[in-house]
Amino acid sequence: MKKEKLHSIAPILSHIKKKKNNFKTPNGYFNTIDDVVITKLKAATTQHKDQDQIPKDYFDSIEDTVIAKIQHLKNTKKSKNTVFKYSIPIAIAASILLIFNIFNKTEALTFDSIATAEIDAWISNNLNEIPPDQIATIYSDIELDYEDFSTQLTDEEVFDYIQKEGLENILIEE
Repeated sequence: MKKEKLHSIAPILSHIKKKKNNFKTPNGYFNTIDDVVITKLKAATTQHKDQDQIPKDYFDSIEDTVIAKIQHLKNTKKSKNTVFKYSIPIAIAASILLIFNIFNKTEALTFDSIATAEIDAWISNNLNEIPPDQIATIYSDIELDYEDFSTQLTDEEVFDYIQKEGLENILIEE
């Protein structure tokens, strides 16, 4: 009956066979064990009685001994804290500096290394910050053809400009 009930609850467990116990106790083990334990307990208590005696004037000098040991521990901790307090930030800074120097290999910046297109782009982007006299000095070798600058715009060009930029943006700029 038990086997059938186990098979209905847990079919996998019902197929596992019971193994034989290979552990054995020596013959007469439980006949002498109480004598052995009592003998060892008596020996231990006798030994502790000799060790449990407190030296004379022990409690008179215990305060000084404990305070001296505590002071020694505080001094040791202060020196360790000081070393860690300064060595860790120095190590971190040195690591960052090393990484920065390894990956940041920049060449010296000169006018020869800057492309003319970059200079022109910078001037175009910052044109409103440069006075017209300096612009004329920089571009003195270029002759301007005034025919390229027509001052007359058609209505369609003005209308397209207003639609592209937006009337509000144009009014805010001025």
